[in-house]
Amino acid sequence: MSNEPKRYDFFYNHNFACVDKVESPQGDYVHYDDYARLKAEIERLTKAGDAMARFINRETWWKIGGRNDSPNVSKWNAAKEGRGL
Repeated sequence: MSNEPKRYDFFYNHNFACVDKVESPQGDYVHYDDYARLKAEIERLTKAGDAMARFINRETWWKIGGRNDSPNVSKWNAAKEGRGL
């Protein structure tokens, strides 16, 4: 079984009533169960990234004399905030 969520598109009639749901690789919709699973996975990976950032800061602090200015941690924090790398 694939970890990728199934995506769907909905088709509407002239009265804007939904008449069909079709599985589509580029669909705009996913089932709530898939959405909840993906959200939990993002939270888990974010916590793991934060733990790695704390470790890098601790190691950097010892190696360069008390400064926590690792560029990798800065990149991680920027990515978490949606600012990209």
